[in-house]
Formats: sequence, C-alpha cells, structure tokens
Amino acid sequence: MVTPGLYTSDQDFSEAQAVLNHLGDEGNPGLVLRGPREGERVMVDLVYLEEVRRWWST
Repeated sequence: MVTPGLYTSDQDFSEAQAVLNHLGDEGNPGLVLRGPREGERVMVDLVYLEEVRRWWST
C-alpha cells in the first residue's frame, strides 16, 4: 500500500497492492488511485486491508 508524496510521486508503484492519495480519516476518506474500489473514497482500516489482501490474492 502506497501513498505517494512530494518526494515519491515520480516513482513506479506498479507492484503496490493499492495506491491512495492518503490513508483517510473520518470525514476525509482517501481516494483509491489503484487497487480495490479504484476511483472511490475509502478510509484505510482493517476491513479495507483485508479487502486489499483478498483482491491481490485472486
């Protein structure tokens, strides 16, 4: 799982299981740039981490 920042935005994250603009918090969920629920806003919690694991395992 990657949240690109100022110093890493030009790096290759093609091997990442999920890429989000940030991990999200209540009232301000992060945008999934690649991975399960791509294009949606989520808050990274144990439920989402399990979803990423299942998605990546298929």
